[in-house]
Amino acid sequence: MAENDDEGKLLRSVALQNANSILFARRGGEQELVAANAQLQAEISGREAAEEALRKSEERYRSLFHLMEQGFCIIEMLFDEAGTPQDYRYLEINPAFEKQSGLTQVVGRTIKELVPGIESYWIEIYGQVALTGQPMHVENYVAEMNRWFDVNAIRQGGPESRRVICLFTDISGRKFAEIALTEEKSRTENILASITDAFVTLDRDWRFTSINARAAEIFATLNLPVGLLGKNHWEIFPTTVGTIVEREYRRAMDERVSVSFENHYELVQAWFAITAYPAPDGISVLFQNITERKGVEQRAEFLLDLSRNLASASTEADIIAIAVEAVGTHLKVDRCYFVESPENENRLILSYNWLRGPSPSIAGELNLDDFGGAEWWRRFAGGDFAADDVATHPLTREKSASYAGINVRSYAVQPFRRKGKWTVVLAVTETSPRNWTAYDLAVLGDVVARVWPLVEHARAVRTLRASEERFRALVTASSDAVYEMSADWSEMRNLVGRDFIADTENPSQNWLEEYIHQDDQPHVIAAIRQAIRAKSHFELEHRVRRVDGSFGWTFSRAVPVLNAKGEIVEWFGAATDITQRKRVDLELHEALAAAEKANLAKSEFLSNMSHELRTPLNGILGFAQLIEAGSPPPTPSQKRSIEHILKAGWYLLELINEILDLALVESGKLIMADEPVPLAEVMLECRAMIEM
Repeated sequence: MAENDDEGKLLRSVALQNANSILFARRGGEQELVAANAQLQAEISGREAAEEALRKSEERYRSLFHLMEQGFCIIEMLFDEAGTPQDYRYLEINPAFEKQSGLTQVVGRTIKELVPGIESYWIEIYGQVALTGQPMHVENYVAEMNRWFDVNAIRQGGPESRRVICLFTDISGRKFAEIALTEEKSRTENILASITDAFVTLDRDWRFTSINARAAEIFATLNLPVGLLGKNHWEIFPTTVGTIVEREYRRAMDERVSVSFENHYELVQAWFAITAYPAPDGISVLFQNITERKGVEQRAEFLLDLSRNLASASTEADIIAIAVEAVGTHLKVDRCYFVESPENENRLILSYNWLRGPSPSIAGELNLDDFGGAEWWRRFAGGDFAADDVATHPLTREKSASYAGINVRSYAVQPFRRKGKWTVVLAVTETSPRNWTAYDLAVLGDVVARVWPLVEHARAVRTLRASEERFRALVTASSDAVYEMSADWSEMRNLVGRDFIADTENPSQNWLEEYIHQDDQPHVIAAIRQAIRAKSHFELEHRVRRVDGSFGWTFSRAVPVLNAKGEIVEWFGAATDITQRKRVDLELHEALAAAEKANLAKSEFLSNMSHELRTPLNGILGFAQLIEAGSPPPTPSQKRSIEHILKAGWYLLELINEILDLALVESGKLIMADEPVPLAEVMLECRAMIEM
């Protein structure tokens, strides 16, 4: 206030001096002096009133300056030679400055001295205010101080002034709360987005407050209006009013308890597992599409019932009839049947046609080309094939007239495959278009996979029974003993001996000792092992114990029975009684031995005889040769007689040699060779001998 009084006195002194100067300058008389004096007094009175008003304003300013909660400061901007703001100095601050800024002892110091790491944008903003005179409002962060500030800045003075008045508030608490809230919201949104199941939240007025991506996808399939946030749940889903959905949602909302339930939404033909949790402002709802799981459960229940019904069926006809009726009823179709197409034949065989309603039966044979040909059948038998409307499906529309002839507008099929090849398909048909679902195809696939092996087994049993009947007839008509052995021959399972070998109906593991002669057992075992290794026939002649306990001979032959994997399951064999044949063979062997012995005696006799005959014959031939060559020479008559003696002797010698050769031939010691014979000479010699 003293400074203000001094300033007032100074102003009044200056005013009086100005008045005296005016008076002395004018010298216009007393009236003018009075007027001037009156004017001066008025100016002094006005000035005093202004000073009083200024004093009161100053007091109010100072009171506000000290009491205000906002930080206040006057700063002086510091520029470089290029006019770019580089720093600023604090000139004046209010008491709240330190509380709002956290800085102390700042008057006369620059911001870079106080906060060396101050962001440049603060200096740039204040510099712009000082240069342009345009006030600015800004919210920003000072990292080194870890504070947020809300600042209003205005230039003090005219264009030449480089001072800026700043009024600011520390808003760090609010900003950090906003950031935390934003981060929490972001985390929540990320969590909701990461939930693979659908998730929504409803407030107490049943309005949607959040919807995650999965829920949005599901809602999009329902053709619901865009932008469900803020919309009322019961208005969006009016069909759920009065259902378990409304009851459980309201229980979760009113009783503040968690609820879980399952519900089928007809609009999308889907099952959902729903869990609702109480939340501070309403409820949170998590729902999961369990259509596939429910389908599996329904299929399992259906297949269990089917299995129970099939348990009492044994024939092919009964098995198929039960299966097609079960499928047709469960899927609510018009027809259900099995289709077979013999390989390389242009026909379809439809059997056991189950019907519902007025549809006529189509059991029997159909022409393959009438319904699509080979390409159609390839796709048809390939599996997971369905024609929702034969009039529009690419593979059937050209044959729609044929389908109309049998009253079929849509159908679905599933094949039965074995080792990658199909053998039959299970088909269902409708007289009107139908959107076949994955569940329909899954049921068909399950049934054909379970039922057709039973059909094949029934066919195999039927064939086996027929074969067994033929076999029994053959066995009855045969006189051979029949037996069954295990795969490794360790056990004889059955033996029908035909009064040759003792029968047995009980399995025996001692059959080798009980039936086979001890000396023949090694040969039997060796033959069995060879047959098992080669998976080929077993054949052997061996001795076997007969019904009376004696041993007889049998020719035993067995064949292996193989399963689908080529493994031996059992052996089936027959044993022929060859005891009589063996007895005859023995007698023949003994007779042959006796004959060979007699023939040997004959050969020895001939050999001895030929040697005995050759000795005197050599004497005869020798003396005849001496007489022929003697002196005096023989007469012509004697010479002819000597020639006859020699010729007969030589012939006899050849005959003896031939007898010896015959003995050698019979003993196998002489090798025969073909040589030409002069037949004419032989005949002449015979004639000469006869004439003598």
